[in-house]
Amino acid sequence: RALVFNGVECCIAIVTIQFPILDLPNEIISKIFPLLHMKDRLRARVNRRLNMIEVESKYHVNALYISEVSEWKDNSSLLSIKMYSKVFYSTDDGISAFDCIRKIFQNTSIGSLPVALEACGSLYRDFYNIIKEFKNIGHLTINFKKELFMTDSQFFDLAKSCEVLCLYRASGITADALHKLYQ
Repeated sequence: RALVFNGVECCIAIVTIQFPILDLPNEIISKIFPLLHMKDRLRARVNRRLNMIEVESKYHVNALYISEVSEWKDNSSLLSIKMYSKVFYSTDDGISAFDCIRKIFQNTSIGSLPVALEACGSLYRDFYNIIKEFKNIGHLTINFKKELFMTDSQFFDLAKSCEVLCLYRASGITADALHKLYQ
């Protein structure tokens, strides 16, 4: 390429350097993975060897924010996943939000996980089915936009997944369940 700067023509060469990461031993790659953004780590899972290394590695995220976003056009709902105030997941990424959450939860501990969901609908049920299997959350806060009737077993499943549980607009939890959890 040629560039004219102050009347002087300059040549610019653009060189793309590809780093052969697969030439490195697994131990070195596993040291590099924690330095990558989570989105890049998830993208690396398309390679069988990188997927194995990524799944075997453990990570910690200080905070991850999940919220349900209503689409006004067709009255559907989507999930938005944010980390460090930046959108981490969008529907354009080609994978479902729950596949993304499931992959994150495989080997990541999360310090704080605030979640904002509608009280009804399939998104809550899908999220509940994933979260009850995950055990590495420090502080889980679920804020339902509408009142939700929660059974004692749902309450216990959520409580097992975290150290601290805060529920907003959740009803139906019995005094016996609260007492049993307190013991």
